[in-house]
Amino acid sequence: MTGYDMVVLGYGRAGASAALQGAQAGAKVLIVEESSNGGGNSYCSSANLTSPQDFDAAMEKDGAAQFTDNLEKATQHTTPREVVAAFTKGLHEMEPWLNQLGGELEESNYDKMYS
Repeated sequence: MTGYDMVVLGYGRAGASAALQGAQAGAKVLIVEESSNGGGNSYCSSANLTSPQDFDAAMEKDGAAQFTDNLEKATQHTTPREVVAAFTKGLHEMEPWLNQLGGELEESNYDKMYS
């Protein structure tokens, strides 16, 4: 496997994002996916994202600490808090990045259906 600047293992949401960022930065990217079609866990989750309703305000206030707390509990505290906080920050940066690529997020009624 010579001649590649970047090798991406798995073509779910994270792998696709990493491959795209690498290619946009000028890297020659190789994607390795074990299934016949990509998607990984994103395929199973219908590519849904969860974030606070007013993410900008939550990030400005305290780095979305309550959201980070909830994610930390969801991982049963098996993921270091600084990693969960970095994920929260990256999730916050996702919408502008998707918009730049021509995509957009839609609000879900999930929380309204199950509240």
